[in-house]
Amino acid sequence: MNKYLEALKTVEKSCISVAMEFNFGELFEEDEKALSTLQELVDKATPKKPEYLNYGGYKLGNYHCPNCNSIIIIDNRNYKLPKHCGECDQLLDWSDEDD
Repeated sequence: MNKYLEALKTVEKSCISVAMEFNFGELFEEDEKALSTLQELVDKATPKKPEYLNYGGYKLGNYHCPNCNSIIIIDNRNYKLPKHCGECDQLLDWSDEDD
C-alpha cells in the first residue's frame, strides 16, 4: 500500500469515528467531499497502464489514457514516454514498454 493510500485510510477512519460519535454514523457532507477528493488523488497517483490505440487492427503508435481516455502521443524521435497524462495528470505505468 502506498503512502497516499495509507494516509487516506487513516483520515477515513478518523472521519468515521467522529461520525459514529456525533452524527449517528453518517459522515458529514464536507468530510464525504474531502474523502472523495483524496480518493481521486490517490487513484491518480497509482500508476495505470495506458491502452494501445488501435484503429481497425492497425496500431497507430499512440495510446489512450486509462483515466480520461485522451490520446497520449509518443515522440518517436526520442521515444520518450510521458510519466503523466497531459490532460488529467494520471500517473502512467509503462513497465511493459520497457521490455
